[in-house]
Amino acid sequence: MTTYTSFYCCCVPSPGMKPKVLPELHNAFVCTFTDGTNTFHSMDQYIQWRKAVLFGDGDKATQILNTTPQDMSMWRVLGRKISGFNSATWRAAAQQIGKDGALLKFGQNEDLKAVLLGTGGAVLVCDDFYDRYWGAGTIDSKAVNDPSKWLGFNWCGSVLMSVRAELATS
Repeated sequence: MTTYTSFYCCCVPSPGMKPKVLPELHNAFVCTFTDGTNTFHSMDQYIQWRKAVLFGDGDKATQILNTTPQDMSMWRVLGRKISGFNSATWRAAAQQIGKDGALLKFGQNEDLKAVLLGTGGAVLVCDDFYDRYWGAGTIDSKAVNDPSKWLGFNWCGSVLMSVRAELATS
């Protein structure tokens, strides 16, 4: 039987398990990590910065880097205003960018790495109705356990499962 673990604001019980709340896995979770040059305060900030870099919008990239965790909603606001944005190009690059960031985040924060590895072999589901790319697009808690009812792609969950496998073997 497949075990599904949801990790957005609320968590849906996996079969035979108590509900888990794992906000540490979400892209909006505030933590500190670096790419060797820049310091980031969440995956959201990292992803929006990489998006700006991808599309050559240095001004937005700088603004995103200079935004503090107290203004974290600005990361996505600025990300939506990136010049030269092309959705097909972004869809092709987004998951690898997410994986790069997640390897940095979980590789540099042992407590977060322990949370991720602690999910074992569970299918990770970003239970986010509003984000149909990074989330599963679920609104009904029962839908989390049934991928045929997902309205989104669950990129976040897919990326995290890939990173979990990589970190488990390193």
